[in-house]
Order: sequence, then C-alpha cells, then structure tokens
Amino acid sequence: MSDPLDMLTIEQIADILQKDKVTIREYIKRYNIPYVKRKEGWKRPRKIYVMRRDLEQFIYGQWNNGK
Repeated sequence: MSDPLDMLTIEQIADILQKDKVTIREYIKRYNIPYVKRKEGWKRPRKIYVMRRDLEQFIYGQWNNGK
C-alpha cells in the first residue's frame, strides 16, 4: 500500500492516467488540483509535484464523473 502523502511528478501522473504530460498540466489548472513547485537544483528547472491523496480525490471525484 502506498503512502497518501507520496509526492508524484507530472510524468508519474501521466503514466498512471495514461495521458500526455500537457493534459496533466491542463487538469491541474482546470480542476485546481493542489501542487507544489520545487526547484531541483542550481541549473535545473522547477518540477511540479502532486500529493497522491489529491490525485486520488481527483480520480474518484471530478475525473471519474466526467465533469
């Protein structure tokens, strides 16, 4: 069993939902899915992370109902 506080990247979420990364970013904006932006290093860009529990709420709520 996974920890609901696990942080997932856009890439991981795309794999779970079998969608494109651009689509995942649109879902985050459209459905106001909470996320954290974290700078990964001095020259690396910021990465977006979503908590597993927030993704599960989205899947079983808005996304599953086709809203």
